[in-house]
Amino acid sequence: MFKKLWNFNFLYIVLLAFSAVQTVLLFFLSQTFFYISLALFAVLAIITFVKIFTVKQKLHDLIGSINDENDNTASNTLSDFNLPVLIVSQNDEIIWFNDCFFETINNEADLLIGETLIDVVGTKGMEELKKSHYANVSYANKIFDVYETEYTLNSTTQRILCFIDLTNLRKTASEYKLSRPVAAFIVIDNLDDLTHNMRDSERNNVSSKIQNILEDWFSTSNGISRKLSGERYLFIFEERDLISFTSNKFEILNRVRSIDFGEKGRATISIGIGRGNTFRECEEQAAQALDMALGRGGDQVAIKKKDNSFQFFGGISNSNEKRTRVRTRIVASALLELINNSDQVILMGHKFADLDCYGAAYALCSAIRKHTDTPAVIAMDKKTALVGPLFERITALGGDLMITDYRTIEHLITKNTLLIVLDTHRCQMLEYADALNNISNVVVIDHHRKSVDHIANSVIFYHETSASSASEMVCELLQYISEAAVGKTQAEAMLAGIMLDTRGYCMNTGVRTFEASAFLRRKGADPIAVKKLFADTIEHHKDKNSIIATAEQYKNYAIAINQNDELQVHQSRIISSQAADELLNISGVKASFVMSHIDGKVNISARSYGEVNVQLIMEKLGGGGHRTMAACQLDEKDFNTAKQLLLNAIDKNEEEN
Repeated sequence: MFKKLWNFNFLYIVLLAFSAVQTVLLFFLSQTFFYISLALFAVLAIITFVKIFTVKQKLHDLIGSINDENDNTASNTLSDFNLPVLIVSQNDEIIWFNDCFFETINNEADLLIGETLIDVVGTKGMEELKKSHYANVSYANKIFDVYETEYTLNSTTQRILCFIDLTNLRKTASEYKLSRPVAAFIVIDNLDDLTHNMRDSERNNVSSKIQNILEDWFSTSNGISRKLSGERYLFIFEERDLISFTSNKFEILNRVRSIDFGEKGRATISIGIGRGNTFRECEEQAAQALDMALGRGGDQVAIKKKDNSFQFFGGISNSNEKRTRVRTRIVASALLELINNSDQVILMGHKFADLDCYGAAYALCSAIRKHTDTPAVIAMDKKTALVGPLFERITALGGDLMITDYRTIEHLITKNTLLIVLDTHRCQMLEYADALNNISNVVVIDHHRKSVDHIANSVIFYHETSASSASEMVCELLQYISEAAVGKTQAEAMLAGIMLDTRGYCMNTGVRTFEASAFLRRKGADPIAVKKLFADTIEHHKDKNSIIATAEQYKNYAIAINQNDELQVHQSRIISSQAADELLNISGVKASFVMSHIDGKVNISARSYGEVNVQLIMEKLGGGGHRTMAACQLDEKDFNTAKQLLLNAIDKNEEEN
């Protein structure tokens, strides 16, 4: 309404300007007409300015007349009300406001009369008001809760909107949230390796270089930091600082990684961050987060959220080999004691068991049977296991496969039954996941990077990401449990597992890998016989080549599709993974992915040589695995849709790292 009146006044101004121009022109043409025009111009100017300067008073009179039409008692009450109030017609036109609205929210509220309510509460606010007669809106640089009620006067329905200012409350709440405590544990992953055989002065020099960078990072916040030991720090700061660190993706990881110590390599750190209502909760959460970061190979940040999930940053470096035989000996002693105190032992691996999974289980089960009086068995589905050639080799050497179906022994489980999980630590990947609900004594032996859904109730959690395979870990344990229990059959089973996960000693190999292999060789393992376990038929070669022929390159990634739906499930899995390995031989390819249809879903096998952490990419799609070998299963049935999801995960991983 007020804008319309202003437009009307604007017409007077235009006419006044036109008259002024006309008067000036007449001055040069005719003096008589000039004076006549000048007189008319003066009259018009007086009328125009009077109109403009009296418009506000007329508008207030208009509002007063509206008040007179309304009930006097209600009108006076709303006028004197100490909360801002608007009255709106049924067609959302603003028709009245009280003095509090004018004084505290908008001192130009006159201009709102006749306008629509959407100019005040916005589109979202209008939707909320229609839905529940309540809305939270931002207006005039303030935040309000708006409550709406309706009333009828002279058969005309109008709406009263009451505004409650929450600006200060929101600022206080925001400040409270931003000032919440956050605790972080920082560990230098490879300080011992960097300072090995160094003098104390040289060790201090290395440590001080890293510490200087960390202290510079600490100083960017209002927090406090303390050095707990030579390689461990405690950092306490506020939530606002965590937001800043997260926004730059924890650049401190790159800054520390940039320190080059020549032949010793580069420094890396792991950070565990915890948030809670108290400092004790923050400290506990930070310790759990650090354990997760180290369990995933280090050189990364793990943030424990309040919903017990984790957020990760970094993780682009290979894990450092920091295992000691001291821990292996302690685990072996504790494991042997558990076995001797158990009624029976059930060994179990992941679904679709491979050579590493079964090789480790077979060797450990054999040792338990030979060295102890405790009965032991491997719970595995032979139909889905991907170890047919190894089954044949063990049978040819006169060995017992020691496999049984878990369902046939489930009723024999007692409170003293021991479950040993090998080559996985994820609940959902276990061959028979419900076994965790029936068995309380659980031991986990695994080398994959730690996942959020890990088995949390284990008695022993023997987890070494620097190990090449579960077979390598079991091989070292058996040297303390019963070296005599390792014969030719067991040695070849474990050697096959090591060769599989290292891809013929090319990936994930450390000094301990070759030491374990040398031990197995001394125990009679035949490398040629083990190599033959990986032999393919001519049909498999053709199928593998047909997959490779579909490959497309996206940036530094190769993506192929296994379109042969006639293959059996275990054959499709093996061929897809082998094709993914072959795609890494293409120049410029840092990681490869092969998609296949299995059980109506799209499975993705991912491989890399370590430059790209495919585990992080697969985790974004609900999967997991290791740095160089991972997989996932999508509910999608269409390859094009699955491919787009994969490309999105690749792009997101590049953005984060």
